[in-house]
Amino acid sequence: MLLPASLAVAQTSGVHVAPGKPVRVQRGLPPPYVPAKAPQPPKPLVEVPRFWLATDSMQRHEQHLRFWQSLQGKIQYPAPALRAQAEGMFTFRLVVGPDGTAPPAVLVRRSFTLAESGEEKAALAAIEAEGQRVLARLRFVPTSRADTVFVPLTFSIR
Repeated sequence: MLLPASLAVAQTSGVHVAPGKPVRVQRGLPPPYVPAKAPQPPKPLVEVPRFWLATDSMQRHEQHLRFWQSLQGKIQYPAPALRAQAEGMFTFRLVVGPDGTAPPAVLVRRSFTLAESGEEKAALAAIEAEGQRVLARLRFVPTSRADTVFVPLTFSIR
């Protein structure tokens, strides 16, 4: 079937509409494509002193308090541990590099109780992940050497 010349010209204008449908014409150009931002690493809590290096006992005590204050309120009780009513002390080994950063902390000791034994693996994994998350955000004052420190974290439902 051949179309009349006037219809062929109308179809080449760039607007194609079914009979009886309204014509919608976009005005201007669409906004440019902006790729999604890459997730930013969490910001460090604060730069804390290496309290274990202080020689003066009063200074060491003050720096130790600043260390615990930087952690206080940042640790959240994981939901699986709360459901299992897991409580106890979990000790993490943290190797602090000369630049003040540390690789992920390693859980070295745990002493805990559970109300529900079926949830043990999930509860312990959640507590370990929470400890690693909080300790990974710490930045220590840079020095000329690497240090190892053991950080006990207590999880208690009270």
